[in-house]
Amino acid sequence: MGETLTVIGNDEAAIEVVGLASNTGRSVVWIQSERYHSSWILSQALRHLVGNLLSENSADRRNQLYRLGSPGLLRRLISSALSHELQDLRNLVEKFGACVLTGEPRFDSAGHLHLPGGVSSHPAFSTRGPRVVATGARYTSLSDHSDTSTTMSIEQLFAGHVLPQNVCILGGDGVGAGIAALLNLFGRQCSLITTGSHDDALTEMAIDAGVSVTDYSAHMLLAGKNFGQATSAIIDCRRKVGSTSHLALENIGVEPDDQGQLWCSDVLETWCPGIYGAGAVVGFSPVPSDNATKHALLILSHLDGARRRRSGIRPERVAVH
Repeated sequence: MGETLTVIGNDEAAIEVVGLASNTGRSVVWIQSERYHSSWILSQALRHLVGNLLSENSADRRNQLYRLGSPGLLRRLISSALSHELQDLRNLVEKFGACVLTGEPRFDSAGHLHLPGGVSSHPAFSTRGPRVVATGARYTSLSDHSDTSTTMSIEQLFAGHVLPQNVCILGGDGVGAGIAALLNLFGRQCSLITTGSHDDALTEMAIDAGVSVTDYSAHMLLAGKNFGQATSAIIDCRRKVGSTSHLALENIGVEPDDQGQLWCSDVLETWCPGIYGAGAVVGFSPVPSDNATKHALLILSHLDGARRRRSGIRPERVAVH
């Protein structure tokens, strides 16, 4: 295929692009962040972590979690679970035949992509060629409650010194359900209010852990819900935004909107030629953002079409479903 395709991100869409591109014989470099994690991979880690804790949830084990439960322990458990998920993904991508690099990439004003520690000089790392941004989404608070002193993000929960005793988690799909289950296993009283789509497996685990789960429509929740005087903290993870701010995309003329999403055409190319979005970072595009396989097929089809036009090869018909 000639040029190297660089895929950035830990989202499901990144794995789809890497796998399909590698299967067609294309040279692929996958850059895996060790600091900025998509909600998808965090959900995967929480699913395995909560499942393991529930499977060994004896009276002694629960008493130990009650006694030792702290933000520090919560951080260590989730960090360990994420490390296992990242290693499993590395092993999978290496089986595809792709080159795996770890680090926090940033674009410079010349359009080059840089990794810390001189990794950019790796022979498999292409400073030219197409790049796919598939960094996924993260959660940020809507901050629409009258008492904002009790409202926090997941990051603020992890950064605290004490876990709140009575917690209400708003939305968050698998992440919200997973955090709710962990807090209950740590001896805190946690209720989960789902606001639309949710992760069935993690919601079931949350219920098994003793979490009270209530389903409210988004408009009822936004109209104002009395969470009760016993609630000491509200973790608001209803707002899902693209995790793109760390890439310095503005240096190459790709400005994310206030939702962290990128303007993408009907073939998912951004304003900057050769830079594509995939998965949750896609915005302003007629292509639905929840079909990772379709995103990968569209991008690879467009790249192959461009290659054929450059080489004068007669185009083939490619159907994307």
